[in-house]
Amino acid sequence: MDKDLLTHRTRLEDKIATLRTRTIDIVLAWVSKLLARQPKSDFRPRDDEAMAGLESLCTGTCSSVYDFLSRVHKSCITSLDGSGNQTPFFTDLAIGVRVLLFDHFKKFQVNLAGGLMVSKDITRYIELLKTWPVNPSFLAGLEVLVEVGNLFVIGPEALMERVRGAGGAGGGGVFGAGMEGRREARGYIMRREDAASIGVQMVLSAL
Repeated sequence: MDKDLLTHRTRLEDKIATLRTRTIDIVLAWVSKLLARQPKSDFRPRDDEAMAGLESLCTGTCSSVYDFLSRVHKSCITSLDGSGNQTPFFTDLAIGVRVLLFDHFKKFQVNLAGGLMVSKDITRYIELLKTWPVNPSFLAGLEVLVEVGNLFVIGPEALMERVRGAGGAGGGGVFGAGMEGRREARGYIMRREDAASIGVQMVLSAL
């Protein structure tokens, strides 16, 4: 290949990579902004609010994020040529969204009805990400998000089994083995409204 042509191609590829990174950064910044608008009461509704909330598919914030990312997907899928460009882009974007969601659900105190809303939101987010052309390995990792919702709604006994790997060989719990996995689980469990109860305190002391 001609040296000048190779240089031109390299520069073009560098520009495309830079544009791709900037696009992902901009999209994630806007998602972060939308998530920051989530009312604290969404995951700690009063009794008179709980029934109305549970009848909806997801919270208003989740709906806003879902609609925005759906528009991003529609726009980018038409501008990116072939799976060789689409898969890396959407996989990196999906990983970024997942990181934001993991952090997001640690910011709210959650009661039982609110935990069900967390699970509804997570289900909605996963439905969207599964429609993207991402690496199969990423899709397997989405199940950990499902477990985040479970940590808010199951009782102390089931919670103990869940975080310790249900007594299976090697244990490891929902976030994997090791200190980091225990720390992650603890971060969510401490946001439960009943975190000070004896049952949940026993779970926390075991982490």
